[in-house]
Amino acid sequence: MDVPCRYQYSDYLSEKEKNRANNHTDAPHHFEVQQEDYNPTKDRQLEIFYNAVQELNALEKAVIFYFMEGMSHKEIGSNLGLSEGNARVKLNRTKEKIQQIIKKSGYEF
Repeated sequence: MDVPCRYQYSDYLSEKEKNRANNHTDAPHHFEVQQEDYNPTKDRQLEIFYNAVQELNALEKAVIFYFMEGMSHKEIGSNLGLSEGNARVKLNRTKEKIQQIIKKSGYEF
């Protein structure tokens, strides 16, 4: 078996890096970026939402972000050391709290 010396391996890596830099198709094809028109209303709504989230405590933030990631009540509870039922109640109360904060700010969706 022929073992490449350090310089040959270094040259191999350099060549591989050059090829990667010239080849922009490294990203899988299933990661297609959708072109969306700029929507200032949507941006404003997101800003208001994230400002409301800043007023939540750490547990409420975790619950809402896990929910936004698509986790089930069981997964949320498991990650936070809560029962599934307690996670469900905490999520619903957190959603209500966010709505109240947003309304208090003078906005409604």
